[in-house]
Amino acid sequence: MFKKFFIFCLIIGAAIYFTYNFIDSGKCRDFITENADKNWAPAAIYYLGNYFIIVQQQDRAEKIYKDVIEIFPGEKYYERSLYKYFYFGAERRSKKEAIKRGETYLEEFPDTDNAQLVRKRIETMKKF
Repeated sequence: MFKKFFIFCLIIGAAIYFTYNFIDSGKCRDFITENADKNWAPAAIYYLGNYFIIVQQQDRAEKIYKDVIEIFPGEKYYERSLYKYFYFGAERRSKKEAIKRGETYLEEFPDTDNAQLVRKRIETMKKF
């Protein structure tokens, strides 16, 4: 009984290790972008960006959202990625870069729920 449990834990541990290594090494992002023509690719890369937010790697998440914007314009996850890309710009980049990202978001999505938040954030950045 203990031997089976040990083998089970070993298999699960190996699966977690190899999955983490696949994601962290950038091979996962490369695999998704190579298969950009597949219908699962936009969602997969968007959620990869969310994964990097969860593990506190904001720079990598920002790059992933930029990939979504560049590779998958017009897809379901495009608007969300553009907003998060602006958000990271407002938090981590220069004021000029953040305002540019926010204005891009407002040009494409002026009537969304996040548009008002973007407008307020841009106004605040311009004042200070």
